[in-house]
Amino acid sequence: MIEGFEKFRSSFADVIEIDPASKAISADTNLEDIDEWDSLGKFSFLSFVFSEYDVNLDAKEVNEALTVGGLWRLVAERTGAAG
Repeated sequence: MIEGFEKFRSSFADVIEIDPASKAISADTNLEDIDEWDSLGKFSFLSFVFSEYDVNLDAKEVNEALTVGGLWRLVAERTGAAG
């Protein structure tokens, strides 16, 4: 799971355009602490997850996730990467 998360974390930062030099992203990073996690960031994330993982998440699930790790768990559960 860690290897899958690392790829996800890196892609997540790229997709919502986080500068890795200015903000470290981990599984415990609170989404509310990420300035780029706005409506455009969420839309970009949903598009990324669909194109990269063939997973269709709904906005309610994404809004209920509190951390980057929570987002990964949503994706991992749908792709079988969680187990």
